[in-house]
Parts: sequence; structure tokens; C-alpha cells
Amino acid sequence: YAVHVRDLFHRRGVGEIAISASSCVSVNGMPAQPLYLRGEDLLQHEAAGAGEAPGALDAQAALQAKQHAVLQQLAAFRAAAMASGFFYVRHHGVPRDLVARQFALAQALLDLPASTRQALAMGNSPTMRGFENLGDQRLDAAARPDLKESFYCGMAYPDDHPYVVAGYQTYGHNQWPTELPHAPAQCQTYIDAMLVLSRRLMQLMALSLSLPENFFDHTSENPMVT
Repeated sequence: YAVHVRDLFHRRGVGEIAISASSCVSVNGMPAQPLYLRGEDLLQHEAAGAGEAPGALDAQAALQAKQHAVLQQLAAFRAAAMASGFFYVRHHGVPRDLVARQFALAQALLDLPASTRQALAMGNSPTMRGFENLGDQRLDAAARPDLKESFYCGMAYPDDHPYVVAGYQTYGHNQWPTELPHAPAQCQTYIDAMLVLSRRLMQLMALSLSLPENFFDHTSENPMVT
């Protein structure tokens, strides 16, 4: 993510920058643990190798079907989930070129004319999908609005799907700009890849809790994905 932010600044003519963060997390009343040290340059951190990041899990073996390979990862998975509740996943199986295409599409979407983004605004969609302009989101009424722009899309469910008929939030159709005809297929491919990963991570979570491997499988049969 730090590299992506750097590239965004570079495209706008800004020279070399440093990106740092001071972040701690705590769950279940346990002592807060630092994710990054104050003043640490995240760009240098990524260049040195993401494997050294706090809470980084190597999923290469765990994504395999071999039981012995999975068992080797469960202790680290459980420890990260219990300690900070946060972890990075390395060797996750999502192709780099697919991720790169998704970032490129995100940039292309936000580079569309303001008139296009407004016509496809989330407020025009019963499923709350489409463009969210700068300052539109305010999750806390007492807080300042979020200074970000977004484009929301998700699984395209047909009109006769039970969740669509019932009016469940975000279940239904997407809004797509005609200027980017490849966007629906690209986003669906990315969603499919992320679903494979997330479902496997939930299976590892189940195993780390001494539950059957498929214990959580039913929870993602018709996922609310955006």
C-alpha cells in the first residue's frame, strides 16, 4: 500500500517522499502491540521484504492440500489472531499481475470525468454500489468526513436471488461506466481470487480453533462482497 501511495504522488509530479505510521492494536483486553515503529519509512520496509513485517504469515504451505503443511502454519495463525488480531499474508496465491490490473483499474475509475462519477454515484444505486466522492462518507456523525474517493462493486446477484428479493443491503447489480468495458470482468476475476483466499483463511481459522476444517464454509456461500 505504501508503494501504491508513493506512485500516486509521483503521477501528480511530487518528488521522493517518505511514508511512516505509528500504529498499535489491541483486542480482548490484551496489551497493545506495535505494528510499525514511529518514524519507520514504510517504503524502505517494503523494499527490505514484507516477510519481516510484524504479524506476517506465509500462506504458501497452508494453501496446499497436504495436511502436514497446514499443521505447520496453524500455531502462527492462531498466535497472530489471538495477540493483535491483525496479520499480513504472504504467498497468498493471488497473482501479482491480477493485483496490478486491479490497481490500474481503480486509478482509471477515479480518473473518469466528474460528470460520469456523479451519474454513477452510490446514492443512485439501490445496492449502494458505484462512486463515493471525496467527503461523502462519514461513519461517525461527530467526526469529520473521510477524505477519500471510492468505487464500490461486488458480486452481481440476479433479481430473483432470495437475498435480492428480500432487499438485503448491497445484494444486486453493480453500476459500471461505459468508458471502461473491461471493468466488470476484471473485478469479477479479482473477487473470485480473493474469495478463494478468504475461504481458505477461514478454514485455517477453524482448524486453529480445533474445529472441523469446513466449519465456516457455509458462511460464504452467498457472500456480501464489495
